[in-house]
Amino acid sequence: MEQIYRVSLGLSTLPLYKRGSFPVPLTFSVQYRDRFAGNNRLLASKYIRVLLNVFF
Repeated sequence: MEQIYRVSLGLSTLPLYKRGSFPVPLTFSVQYRDRFAGNNRLLASKYIRVLLNVFF
């Protein structure tokens, strides 16, 4: 058993790209994850993930 929480913030330019207001279709997100409790050799761990997707 483990206890995890995640927080994420994202941005997408796809609607702007479809309207012709932005030159590149992309998505960007930052995520924070914290496993603050666990058993069966699951260690507490934290990480930040940054994702950039460019569509072409």
